[in-house]
Amino acid sequence: LVIQCLLSPAICYRYYGTYWFRMMISADIYYAYVLPAVLALLIGLNAPFFRVKYNMRDELLKLKDHKKTLERQGIILIIVGYVAYLLSIFVPQVGFVAVALGLVRFVGFFYLWFTESKFTKILFVVIFIPYFIYIIGGGVFIDMIVTFFFLLTLFMMKKKLSKPVLVSAMLFLSFFVFLLQAVKKDYRVITWKDNMGEQYQDKSSVSILTDLMIERASNLDAKTMEVAFATFNQRLNQGFILASELKALPNRRPFVDGEFFFRECLGILLPRIFYPDKPEVGDHDKFNYC
Repeated sequence: LVIQCLLSPAICYRYYGTYWFRMMISADIYYAYVLPAVLALLIGLNAPFFRVKYNMRDELLKLKDHKKTLERQGIILIIVGYVAYLLSIFVPQVGFVAVALGLVRFVGFFYLWFTESKFTKILFVVIFIPYFIYIIGGGVFIDMIVTFFFLLTLFMMKKKLSKPVLVSAMLFLSFFVFLLQAVKKDYRVITWKDNMGEQYQDKSSVSILTDLMIERASNLDAKTMEVAFATFNQRLNQGFILASELKALPNRRPFVDGEFFFRECLGILLPRIFYPDKPEVGDHDKFNYC
């Protein structure tokens, strides 16, 4: 939250105001609203009042005490999730239910991971490698980036990493994401628009992405670095959304008194059969309104 709403917008204001997703209001107006809100949230999350002592790492390690039960449940979740995942790809008519149900395969894997099951390594390959290949083929990399950092977080919960190892891992992942953002546009031009050319004609999507990243890493001049870092920072920056809202409401559009928030909450609670006007996943109405 601090990076997305405070640090990244500050970099945008100071260095990259002419790039994509510009901050639509002045820094004075933006930070007068955002800074107190972020500080209040952080104070509330870390306030010592009524805090219950809870060590997540210790609790997760206790899962080994129920290894047989959780291993069996984990395998069942993986099977159910994988079937739903395949249905969402090959039978898209099943809709979002299959997409959501497909995610339980990750829950099942984490059961096996924390119980130190002998099936962990093979199921990691079965679950995550096809998942990453599918993401690369689609060219929408945010899910892969989130998964990488999530896996690192889970690994840190189970294994105590030294600070040098942790810093090295974070720097490597950050550089990987940096390169990914730098070549994303070129990759999509090649794969989405079927603009392979002779150079990439017989290569898989993974090979194309790898070649582009290696080529970009070996040719990082000052201008390329600037554009790549600006792109990377813009992906982190969520303040541009809030800045757009602060500019649009009520200057261009009237306040909606929480209508979008109410619809989203109601959509979570009710299936579409009881709520025909339920917002769809990825609905851009709330953004278009501003």
